[in-house]
Amino acid sequence: MSFEEYKRNRYVHPSYPKPEPTFDDYAYYRSFDRYVRSVKRINPVVYDKITRRRIEGASEVIEVGLQVLCHQSWYKSQHSIAMYLRKWSVDQYINWQQTNAPRLGQVSRQRRGTLDWTVLEFQLEPQPNNGGSSGPYQYWMLPVGETGYTFMLGLGANQESLKHPETHARMQTAFLRLIDSMKIEPIAR
Repeated sequence: MSFEEYKRNRYVHPSYPKPEPTFDDYAYYRSFDRYVRSVKRINPVVYDKITRRRIEGASEVIEVGLQVLCHQSWYKSQHSIAMYLRKWSVDQYINWQQTNAPRLGQVSRQRRGTLDWTVLEFQLEPQPNNGGSSGPYQYWMLPVGETGYTFMLGLGANQESLKHPETHARMQTAFLRLIDSMKIEPIAR
């Protein structure tokens, strides 16, 4: 997509005005950095979380980087699988997850095949009031050699997911097959 197409195709909701995209926005959209590095921007439009009214003259710093590489969700059973790659250590991942979670999770180490994974697991939350699915309750993290990057897979479910026990068991099995299929190998030159 060219810069001109990017500007024309960018969706702007009338009640949430945004400035016209810049070339920097376009370059970021085209870069891999949005997946692996923390990128922050100034958001010139801020809404009060209680009244949902715009706060005139306010701005805030928001995280726009660290996006998911791949995400798939199943609405009926409230399951999801997400894949992340970040220029973070496992400890940074755990700290970030624990800071942003409503409750602390349990950290464990698990060996699957030849790889040693760090697992962060949370209790299943109730379904959110907005009807959406909740986030991952299991995060499996694996450092990518000595690169400073960490690969993470997340399995999402909530208490609504337990009403579909057969699907829940199949999702867990499929997720563990993904974990077992991982290989970290040096690139041949």
